[in-house]
Amino acid sequence: MLDWQTSDNAILVNPRFPPGEIEEIQRQLAEVKDISGHVWIATSGSTASCVGAIKWTALSKQAILCSAHSVNGFLHSDRRDVWLNPLPTFHVGGLGIEARAHLSGARVVQSPSGKWDAYRFAQALHDSQATLTALVPAQLYDLVSFHLAPPSSLRAVIIGGGALLQPLYKQAVGQRWKLLPSYGLTECSSQVATAELARAGSETMPPLKILPHAEVKIADSGCINIKSSALLTCYAFVKNGRLEILDPKQDGWFATEDRGEIVEGFLKVLGRDSNFVKIGGESCDLLRLERILEELKLELQLRMDTALMPVEDPRLGHAIHLAAGGVMPEEIESLVAAFQLRVLPFERIRKVHCLPALPRTPLSKIILPELKRLMAQNESHP
Repeated sequence: MLDWQTSDNAILVNPRFPPGEIEEIQRQLAEVKDISGHVWIATSGSTASCVGAIKWTALSKQAILCSAHSVNGFLHSDRRDVWLNPLPTFHVGGLGIEARAHLSGARVVQSPSGKWDAYRFAQALHDSQATLTALVPAQLYDLVSFHLAPPSSLRAVIIGGGALLQPLYKQAVGQRWKLLPSYGLTECSSQVATAELARAGSETMPPLKILPHAEVKIADSGCINIKSSALLTCYAFVKNGRLEILDPKQDGWFATEDRGEIVEGFLKVLGRDSNFVKIGGESCDLLRLERILEELKLELQLRMDTALMPVEDPRLGHAIHLAAGGVMPEEIESLVAAFQLRVLPFERIRKVHCLPALPRTPLSKIILPELKRLMAQNESHP
């Protein structure tokens, strides 16, 4: 358990990292000067090729508590609440729940340990009579796919860690899940904008209200910029074998890589620049294609792990490939056929890669370097 009052630093490391690499990064981070009362948290876990390539974010304990105080007020959370925490505490999502409970006096129940299991999680919700929890979209998808209903005690589910697609939202609220879509990031100690509590479980996906601790503006580039007392102090990363420190803020503002719009105090997140690629000279929105794919999986009642990937193509610039984990080619033929009918010709899937499993982080984000490596080794059918 983290001591929120001391000036000691904490280094939160995924226990699955190779032991030798863990010890080396802990040694290096422990030697960083002029940092006290901070927590080091790994970010870029889905894009880093190894532990040494990970970017570490220094968050002061006060920054994390600032975010926690703001979220507690937004959710009207107090000591009567019970949080069921399915997120690892070495990530800001799980750590944020601990910080909120520390301030509010709420009780925290840790979700069953080990690999994520939708049935065990749903049972834990009922057994603990949880009032609040937080999930990533992939976890919500599993609960919806297995038609698992929430207990009556549950008053809100924060959904973060990725884009929540409209078809999944509609199915979930149809099964009585009281969802609050949210936008946040490690660099701001978790949530920046969240749907209002009064809209939990509304039929249409509610807009995201900017939380009291944050100021948000949209830069000329179209990307979201944030100013907050909950922002990071600095980054640390290894370059040429040496640990380097960088404060990315400019005049107190942190520039994200996420595109967005602000309409009447509500934030609309449009996706990252990396979500857009050129295919045959045409601009392709990968998030839109993922939305179509997930909608079809729900329509066809297909429970499978998939990911669309843009792969460099000598003729088109990029081509869309589909990676599927733990399935046979014939099992996804209907999905691919339906997808091809829904998209434009240049957006169609050019190749399918059937893999034993898709590599994911503990928060279910695809580990891109590992997936690209596995796809390069795999040959399948178009």
